[in-house]
Amino acid sequence: MARSWRCYDKTCQIPLGTIVQGELVLRQSDPNVQAICTEGAILNVQCSKCGRVNRWVPKDSALVEAVMHMHSMEEFISQLSGMWQSFKARRDSEEEPAEE
Repeated sequence: MARSWRCYDKTCQIPLGTIVQGELVLRQSDPNVQAICTEGAILNVQCSKCGRVNRWVPKDSALVEAVMHMHSMEEFISQLSGMWQSFKARRDSEEEPAEE
């Protein structure tokens, strides 16, 4: 089932696109859309009637994927993995019985 995605300005409410199965669908050369640009994983759609920039946030899976591929997140995961390996090695060496 599709539904209309409208401008967030309460006095405008002009349709900017259609939501189909949780995803935004925009018509090419739609006179209601002045400009479209992305900001990371977020889509900014500017209304041609009132000028307001409306933000579309993708489904959770797409947003999570975008965050996970940020350089800082990849570096954090790398550091965390190294710390985990170090912890496991230390714990394993403490659990080994001492030779007599």
